[in-house]
Amino acid sequence: MSLTDPHYLILQTDQVSLGPDFFWPRALVSPPDLAPGIPLGMEEGRPVIALWGQDWWPGPWTRLREVFPQLPPHRWKLIARALPLLNWRRTHRFCGVCGQPMQDTEEPLSLWCPSCGHTEWVRITPAVIVLITRGDEVLLGHNRNHAPGVFSLLAGYIEPGESAEEAVHREVWEEARIRLRHLRFLESQPWPFPDNLMLAFRAEWAEGRAQPDGQEILELGWFSRDHLPTLPGRGSLARRLLETWQRGELGPS
Repeated sequence: MSLTDPHYLILQTDQVSLGPDFFWPRALVSPPDLAPGIPLGMEEGRPVIALWGQDWWPGPWTRLREVFPQLPPHRWKLIARALPLLNWRRTHRFCGVCGQPMQDTEEPLSLWCPSCGHTEWVRITPAVIVLITRGDEVLLGHNRNHAPGVFSLLAGYIEPGESAEEAVHREVWEEARIRLRHLRFLESQPWPFPDNLMLAFRAEWAEGRAQPDGQEILELGWFSRDHLPTLPGRGSLARRLLETWQRGELGPS
């Protein structure tokens, strides 16, 4: 095997195909011409290329949410970069202005239409997530998309024309009918499901009785550190924030 032979990272939607050493060697991979490839730089002296494996790669496949807690940070960051780029290229093969095929440019984060000159840049979808406390309790909700019995922090997408802080206040009011005070930013996390950037906040309850909207949030409750329900899987920003709060290391809001 030549040192110039690439390693392949093969992904689809919310799954990864783990090779013998995380990557798959070139000798075992024969992607079709239409499979979009994304260069991810060098690792172990060889180039790394991410491939969208749906419809041609037999696997084995593993759900990203299952493998996430087991991966070292540098491996997860590769996936967090590769999956949004692969999905973007897969869904932007044709120009949104004139419908003609798009072409690569020298800039890996853009595509160009030779017919009308339109340039399309990769996009990231920002979302907010907030840890809300009331004294020694935290507000958690059961989202209709969660597994039965799993509770998490309230979250939602930022809408056009609003700041991240405004999005927090709006989402919490829409989903729980409460008002917040002492809102502050904590940290962020890339979340490739498929192209999110999660912005985490901390806030205190100000007023109102928590009521689920009945559409997205089916149950709401205030929970103490010693009596938390089933939480999201490890590796998620929500789980990390809750565990930090549970240990008393998050500090006051």
